[in-house]
Order: sequence, then C-alpha cells, then structure tokens
Amino acid sequence: MLNKNTILFFTESFRTDFSEAVREELSSDPSVVSVIIERREIRSATIGEIVDKIFPEDGKVRRFLYNAREEKATILRTEKKDKKPVVYDNKNHFQRRVLNVLNRYNPSVVVITAHTIIDDVIAATEHYGKGVKIAVFAEDYVLDRRLVHPAVDKYFVDNFSMRNELVEIGVAPDKVEISDLPAKKIFFLPGDATEARKKLALDPKDTVLVAASREGDERFVKVVKAIVESDLDVNVAVACGKNATFYNEVRSLGANAYNEAVNMNAALDACDVVVARPTNVLIAEALAKKKKVICLYPATRAEEENLKYLSLSTVLEAKDEDEVVRKIQAYFADEEEEEVTEEPDRYSARNIARKLTTMGSTGAPSPAVAPSVEPIEETPPARPIGE
Repeated sequence: MLNKNTILFFTESFRTDFSEAVREELSSDPSVVSVIIERREIRSATIGEIVDKIFPEDGKVRRFLYNAREEKATILRTEKKDKKPVVYDNKNHFQRRVLNVLNRYNPSVVVITAHTIIDDVIAATEHYGKGVKIAVFAEDYVLDRRLVHPAVDKYFVDNFSMRNELVEIGVAPDKVEISDLPAKKIFFLPGDATEARKKLALDPKDTVLVAASREGDERFVKVVKAIVESDLDVNVAVACGKNATFYNEVRSLGANAYNEAVNMNAALDACDVVVARPTNVLIAEALAKKKKVICLYPATRAEEENLKYLSLSTVLEAKDEDEVVRKIQAYFADEEEEEVTEEPDRYSARNIARKLTTMGSTGAPSPAVAPSVEPIEETPPARPIGE
C-alpha cells in the first residue's frame, strides 16, 4: 500500500493464531499495514465451494484426511529433498490469485507459515519482483524441512535445535531468528484464578483443564473419567470444541464441559494444570500463563515430534489416563509457592513484529544460503512452567 510498510501473512486455512498474535503487535505501528491471507481465501472458488459443502473444512472427515496426508508426508519433514524449483505459471489458478493479492497490497514483506503453499507463494512473489522480502515462520517446535527454500530471507523458529538444523543444511546463521511461538498478548497479562473460576461457574478450588481439540477424542473421555473418579479434590474443566457428543459424555461424568465459545484466556487463568494433545497454539498459550502442561495422544507425526522435543524440558508426557492422574497427583503434592520475579521480555510477538518491520524498511535481500557453518553448541533453555 502507498507509503506504508505492508506485511502479508500467507497461512493455511484456519491456522492463523500465531500470525494474528504478530499482527496484533504490528497494529500499534501506524506506519505498518499487516494482512493475513488464508489459503481458502485464494484457492479455486468453484472447486473449493464444492469440497467445503461435502466435507466442511473444520469437520472430522477433512481433519482425518489432513492427518493421513501428514503421516504419508513425514519423510519430507526430516529429509531434504532435491526437487525442481516451482516457477510462476499463469495457468496455475492459485499462483495467479497470489499475484493478484501482491498487486493489490504492494507488500514489502511476505511471511509464509505453511509448507502446503510455500512453493506457489514464492513463485508468485519472485514473478512480482520489486524486491519483496520473504520470511518463513515455522509454527512447530521441530523443523519441517518442507519450509526450507533458497529464496527465503529470514526464518523465525522456536529453538536452537531448529536453528542448528537450518545451519547444518546450508542456511546462513544471520537468516535465522529464534523466538518462542507467539501467543496473543492477552495470555501474558496477569490473571486472577479466583475471578476466572467464578466466570466459568467453577468451585473455588484447584482446577484441571482438559483440552481435547475441536473434534474431541474418545480417549479423552477416559482421561476425564479417570480424573473425576480419582481421589483428587479438583474441578475438572473440559474444553470440548465443536464436538457435541464429547460435550455430553464428559458432562455425564460430572465434569464442567464447555463448547468452542469458551474463553480460553479465562480457562487458563482458572486452571493449575492443563491436560491436552500437543497442539502448538494451546501449548504456547499455556506456557505464556506458566501453567503445568501434561500432553498425551498426539494425532499426527508432527505432534509426535513436537512432543518428543517439548518433553525434554517444557511439558510432561503421559502414556495413558492412569499416568495423567499420577502426574497431576505428584504436581499438587510437590506444589510450592514461587517467588514472582521480573523476567526478560517473553512476549515473542513483539520481537517478531520488530524484525519484520525492519525487514520491510531495509534494502535488497542478501543471498539466502551461506557456506557450511558450525552450529551453535547450546542446549534449548527450559521454559518456566511452575516446576
């Protein structure tokens, strides 16, 4: 846009949480315009409408097919594949629509968050020209090598392990920024557990939040049942998403069930422990609140890889509902009051926003690949989670 530093985020459909967190921070700068473009907004309208009508994009069938595709593509996450570069093709409907978006907004920076669109977005961006910088924002705790591309000017990753892996495969160290996956600012604001429990109609006592994703999961019914029937004197709050069957099942067990309209900020304020699948957005939000997190039942290989990394220092891993109960019991048995100290700036969305703004106001990009460089020998710092 004219006389503005314009930053475009290209994301997968319905996966905008992290981009929204960064855009929220960018909105405080009047010289910057930031726009999120979801894949579903620019794909083929006719085909997309037919598919969405038969299989809603947030429904179980589409989620199952997505998970199955991710399982088959696992090898691409861990092995660098030599493939022909994708070049702009005016017959490619998606690329053509991306180019239309670029012409409309005249961006200085394009941010890509999904491997499903990276080749087409970069092909259209290079065809557009005008020195647009390209950034990749990795939304996992483990590197997905499908996001590696020689045209990328900057990578934003969560940890040193991801940074070192990028360096090992030839990415210049100065093109990698390490920053926690960004939760929205509201999750960093101080919360009052007592008031939050009142909002959720919970008793004034310790609380366990079970978050079973938007589809729910039959195995999490067993988790809720085990917690309810244990000797733990706690509220059991369950975020059920859109699954009405799951909602009714956990309510029948005596748990406090909430649908997709639940205020997750209040739910996290109210709880002491979070039990969930290793889904990135919820983990980032829970860590921002410094909550103890217990993860189990990853649904995809990507979630398995994330959990394997996070369980080293950040979250607790459980194999089944019985182990969940034991870990909750151990947490409350060992719980101590922690001294509240001033910390460094943990609001990572601000840091990412600053870097993107700087990218958009600098000159032409430098080469994306450097000669082999030794990786940093540094272990990822443990995040404070109330231990």
